[in-house]
Amino acid sequence: MSALQSLWARLTATPAWRAWQRYGQARGAVLAGGIAYLGFFSMIPALILGFTVFGFVLRGQPDLFDRVVASISQTLPGIVKDAAHPDNGLIDATNPPTPNALTITGAISVVTLLLGGLGWLDALREGVRAVFGQPPLKVNPVKGKLVDLGVLATLGLAVLASGVLSTVVNAAGPWLLGLVGIDQTTVIGTVALSAAAIVVVFVVDVVIMLVVLRVLSGVALPRADLMQGAVVGALGLGVLKLTSGLLLKSAANKPLLASFAVIIGLLVLINLISRIMLLAAAWAATTADDRGHLAAGPLEAGSASVAPLGPREDTLPSFGQRSTDRVAVAAGAVIGVIAALGVRTARRGLHAAVAAVRGR
Repeated sequence: MSALQSLWARLTATPAWRAWQRYGQARGAVLAGGIAYLGFFSMIPALILGFTVFGFVLRGQPDLFDRVVASISQTLPGIVKDAAHPDNGLIDATNPPTPNALTITGAISVVTLLLGGLGWLDALREGVRAVFGQPPLKVNPVKGKLVDLGVLATLGLAVLASGVLSTVVNAAGPWLLGLVGIDQTTVIGTVALSAAAIVVVFVVDVVIMLVVLRVLSGVALPRADLMQGAVVGALGLGVLKLTSGLLLKSAANKPLLASFAVIIGLLVLINLISRIMLLAAAWAATTADDRGHLAAGPLEAGSASVAPLGPREDTLPSFGQRSTDRVAVAAGAVIGVIAALGVRTARRGLHAAVAAVRGR
């Protein structure tokens, strides 16, 4: 018994356990749900705008454009309609866009992206600050929106850079291996190329996590305290990228419910990404707390706070009116979207069934 107690004491003292406790006490799952809801409506316009701009820039290099599209399609199956998947996809990337498409699509996507993206960043900031035990950030509205625009642009460029660099590594890898006398078709060559691509994407993910934990949140902490959380978050994002393809691919393989299933799968994926980011913030906050660098500010009524570690009281959690209203609005909106998509999908299925019967 004493051995089990000692093992349990060591387990509960680990950074991973304490970060998980902090995440739970800050109601991380609820925060992640709200963040995912807002992020869902900004991700599609961001992808459309990114493909439009990137395709316009590479309109003279269709091979490179196809490689980047294939790389992103492999990570997010069912999202992109390309040559390998001509029937399914929310975004058409079969042909590089024309200058007119850039003007029309860009204008619509920019407006939608700004409206949805800035709201998503605001929710993500409040979620990260809640995990850190900090009150909502109060800054000049104009300055705050300019910072958010910079963060949004940085995150968008980082996501595109991840796909581009991975493609460049795969394209230039055989030539680099040839310089050191390694054949790319051998086991060593294959492993080296895969490892190089993983390292490049991992570094980009670490940069993304640092931007979220430091620049977006506005929490003044040493970079060393945030680095552990950023690395943990990047590892989580890497694992999610490897497994998310299975989720979206299985959804995309159902022709009757392809669009509806992919949308739900994408919403689940964004929710998991939000959870990973908040868990990374909890890890960084635990590290900073251990080093005495985290000073919790006065929390306003209704804002999420991190309770001290220990047994909870046997009472229901209390949320402020503002948090309750946000959860209610988010839940109602999600239910409305799902219901609308369900009716639309059911109608398509009925038409398909009638057409099949008539065809007989």
